[in-house]
Amino acid sequence: MARIESGQGKILKVSVDSGHYALVIEDPINVNPAVATARPPVYGEPVLLPGLQTVGVTSGDSQVPVQADGITLLAVVNKGPKTLNLVRTEFSNAELEVLQGLGRDDRGLLVESGDSHPPDVAFGFRREKHGGHYDYFWLLKGIISVNEDTTNTRQTTFSEQPWTAAGTFVSRQCDRAILIKMSSDDAKYYDATLAANWFTAETLNKLIVIVSSGIVGAGGAVGVAANANVVAAQAELDNAIAKAELEDTIKNADATMKAAKSDIDAAKTELAKLTSPAK
Repeated sequence: MARIESGQGKILKVSVDSGHYALVIEDPINVNPAVATARPPVYGEPVLLPGLQTVGVTSGDSQVPVQADGITLLAVVNKGPKTLNLVRTEFSNAELEVLQGLGRDDRGLLVESGDSHPPDVAFGFRREKHGGHYDYFWLLKGIISVNEDTTNTRQTTFSEQPWTAAGTFVSRQCDRAILIKMSSDDAKYYDATLAANWFTAETLNKLIVIVSSGIVGAGGAVGVAANANVVAAQAELDNAIAKAELEDTIKNADATMKAAKSDIDAAKTELAKLTSPAK
């Protein structure tokens, strides 16, 4: 069993076969930032990272006191990125090639250059709880940097230290979500089928759709109203995008028609010159 460390330093058990990463194979913000708030990223098939020894997730949240007339009225939490820390026996060259964005030369040798950059990924894992229950997590968008392995030698003694990796995960543009979680002891919302297929691209991409449709909070009617506002705003944005695309299509068609008319007029003029009686 691997360990998971919370931001408070608590160490909890984690299923050793639960660590997975999934590449972000399409992110609207890299194609057209104007539609990134409306369209979620597309994720590839999750890949198992066996042999995890420690999984640590810490929060980058901060509190800022809000004061009026010298009196503190409220502490606002600024949502910061979440930091992922992994300890593992080792990372293979194939894993480093993908997670670090490394290349290979003509001989197949692994090359890290100034152009090597880790790709955006999601990272998912399952945490074992008391009573045989589990928490299921997906950190939705970030990069993972693998640190150099450390090897100690003393005369004939060889000692290889575990590898470490650190990830930084931020909120997505489409819904501002950083993390998705489901718990098997949350009976009202737990979905056994979803849990059984948690580490698949089909489930991960479906989860994105669910979150992107709006989040209903614990505030009852307030949460429902907020969700309705999100859905309405989403529809309005979709309509605005469709209108803009239609206007571009009309403009392009109009320009094409004008160019064609100009060509026709030029052809008519040339034809008239060729067919007019010689003087």
